[in-house]
Amino acid sequence: MPKSSKKRLLALTVNGRPTKVKVSPTWTLLRVLREELHLTGTKKGCEQGDCGLCTVIMDGKTVNACLVLALQAEGKEIETIEGLGTAEQLHPLQQRINGRHIRAHPPHGKGQMQVFPGAELLIEGQVLRD
Repeated sequence: MPKSSKKRLLALTVNGRPTKVKVSPTWTLLRVLREELHLTGTKKGCEQGDCGLCTVIMDGKTVNACLVLALQAEGKEIETIEGLGTAEQLHPLQQRINGRHIRAHPPHGKGQMQVFPGAELLIEGQVLRD
């Protein structure tokens, strides 16, 4: 196995919980959140940073998790949609949009796609906490 593909230990805080996970240097934060940490509220969309489905908050700023290499999140605080509430007790913002989708035009003019307003929800939640 080439040296560059060896997994490395990544330490970060996700939704307030210190987390350590072994990652490949080529993995994105999106892959780690969804496939390694099983936080599937962060969605995989265009994988080019255009649709916003993968938006998370990293150290207080919104980022597209599909464009951030996992190792760039070393020591960072990450907040996902799951961090706002639980399945048993939704955050008021989650309750407000539960089941609602926004229609958006994807890049490259290939029809329409459904976009869950996760980015807006995370931003509103962050503003309410500050």
